[in-house]
Amino acid sequence: LHPLITGKRVEGYVRNITRLAGVQERDAQDPCRCGHICARAAVVLLRRRRGAVRRARRTLPQDPRSRELAIPKLEDGEPCPRTKGKEISPDFAAGLGTGPAYPVGLGTTGFLDYAPAENFDSKKWAGQKVLWAVEPSYDGPVLIRGRQIDGPHEVRFDEGDVPPRQIWMPAEDAPDERWRERPSYTRVRGSGCYGYQVDGPNFSLVIVFEARPISE
Repeated sequence: LHPLITGKRVEGYVRNITRLAGVQERDAQDPCRCGHICARAAVVLLRRRRGAVRRARRTLPQDPRSRELAIPKLEDGEPCPRTKGKEISPDFAAGLGTGPAYPVGLGTTGFLDYAPAENFDSKKWAGQKVLWAVEPSYDGPVLIRGRQIDGPHEVRFDEGDVPPRQIWMPAEDAPDERWRERPSYTRVRGSGCYGYQVDGPNFSLVIVFEARPISE
């Protein structure tokens, strides 16, 4: 055992690892068996971790288009947890999130300043330009969808009176060793807190932004 784990902490430590390793606690009282017990505990924990990773991979559909939206809702009165932005490349303005796909055009603080719906020949759907930039190291497909997390509305994309619900970037569009770019419009029904859900075969992430009229 670690030399800093003493007294009652030893008892608790032994009790926990023996439970995890499936060893009888009475056997753990013999100091000569401690190394064996710890080794068994480590093997058990490693196997459980690997099993959890395998289960997580099995439960994530490989085709992102078959995946449901999993954007959490805000409780009443909670502030919008906007995703922070950062510099992703000298070629672009700041992008939000951790990648591999970033929305560019919302600054580093996650605000979408939208133009009115009539600018898009639409009765309800306002919007603003957003560039999607995908890292050169990722050459798989990307699915982008979204919804309001403090209200009932969807996020939609691109042009039209009633714009599309998603952006699909197929793998075959990925350039060799260069950033992939997808100009778009993000369309919203009004002010509020919204989330993009960005999916690939082996990842799913949520990027949160706050929409406000461009005049603010």
